[in-house]
Amino acid sequence: MSAREDVLKYFREDRDFFKRTQAETDRNRKGDAEIFVLAANGEPLREFALEYRQTGHAYKFGTNVFMLDQFETEAKNALYRKTLTETFNLATLPCYWYAYEPEEGELRFKKDSRYIYRRPPVDATLDFCKEAGLEPKAHCLNYCYPEWAKKLTAKETRVALERWFKAMAERYRSKIPTFEVTNETLLYEGSAWATPFYEDDDYVEWSFQTARKHFPENRLMINEEWNALKLPRNNRNPYYMQIERILKNDPDAPIDEIGFQFHAFCEREGESELAKTMYNPEYITGILDLFARFGKPIQLTEMTVPAFFNEAEDEEVQAELIENLYRLFFSHRAMEGIVYWNLVDGYTAHAALGDMTRGENRYHGALMRFDMTKKPALKRLEGLFKKEWHSEGLIKNASGQAGFRGFAGDYELSVVKDGKKFESKFKLEKDGSSAVLRTGLEN
Repeated sequence: MSAREDVLKYFREDRDFFKRTQAETDRNRKGDAEIFVLAANGEPLREFALEYRQTGHAYKFGTNVFMLDQFETEAKNALYRKTLTETFNLATLPCYWYAYEPEEGELRFKKDSRYIYRRPPVDATLDFCKEAGLEPKAHCLNYCYPEWAKKLTAKETRVALERWFKAMAERYRSKIPTFEVTNETLLYEGSAWATPFYEDDDYVEWSFQTARKHFPENRLMINEEWNALKLPRNNRNPYYMQIERILKNDPDAPIDEIGFQFHAFCEREGESELAKTMYNPEYITGILDLFARFGKPIQLTEMTVPAFFNEAEDEEVQAELIENLYRLFFSHRAMEGIVYWNLVDGYTAHAALGDMTRGENRYHGALMRFDMTKKPALKRLEGLFKKEWHSEGLIKNASGQAGFRGFAGDYELSVVKDGKKFESKFKLEKDGSSAVLRTGLEN
């Protein structure tokens, strides 16, 4: 095993990993379909064939769309759109307060809004999501303040924030199902929240109460940075204690979902130490089991696994890590989705376009290279999404009813008898679903 491969040892030494995750995947991600098929006279149809094909996943596989139409060539813009459309079903939209109200009263929602790098107008990202069939999710309501807001008192900040929440709600609450409300509230350094309001005890509670007032029907998510969660894996975990306190004081607090970041940001020399937790299935499962106690869906909201370099070995190690992590997260009963953060190297945060020596670019942590060729990691994910975690089949010589077990999601059903066909849509829930098809076909 090479020095770089050493970070894979926790997965490779877990001899039951694949058997266990496959069993959990079957238990937690699949459901039983029961299809009752009727003839034209209302009686059970005899001796038919049923073909089923999955067209959409209930589980959310996503990435951010921060670079929509912002590449330096139209060819790259087109390939970015194509890859997003063909690979994912969820998109994280940038909705940072600082970028979408950079000057007080200037809301950058419309398509013709002024350019800000990695912050395309919200209307543009929403139009793309509708076109591509992606579910949009907003990141993040109370996070990253504009410079003008940093000068406000705590009381003034609450007024300005509620005005921002209201503006977002009036325009987007009917178009974006899920809003991340707070983000990284356990981290203190930096300027994202550097205001007097951040010091208030009810910072998180106020944010969710105010969000629910303006987003009464939307799913509201709390989000936190993974490195703040490393230890312990019990109820003294700071993120756990934060959520527990809020729910204890208000059992009806509008925290609908729990989000985790998973950025494995470190220097190459520190990767072996990081692997003890972030690339360790026992540790990760313990964290997920802990937060599953709340009985709320969990989503991995931001994921980055470094390759560090474009060498073949580095990219293969990245690919194996990502595949194993996806298998683990996908199989866990409480997880509802995974968002891989950046799709393309060279266009990430805290660095100029194409500068691979700075910011997040230096980790080479995206799924495509700067020239937009696919890394092995993306190819492996495509294999999981489109083949291994995909259900389709043909049931022959059925009479009256037919059943199958498949991944939860949307399906196309075709009933065929004597050369004639009846087609229908079907949604399979992970707890199982049934349908009655009145085909109009003759016995």
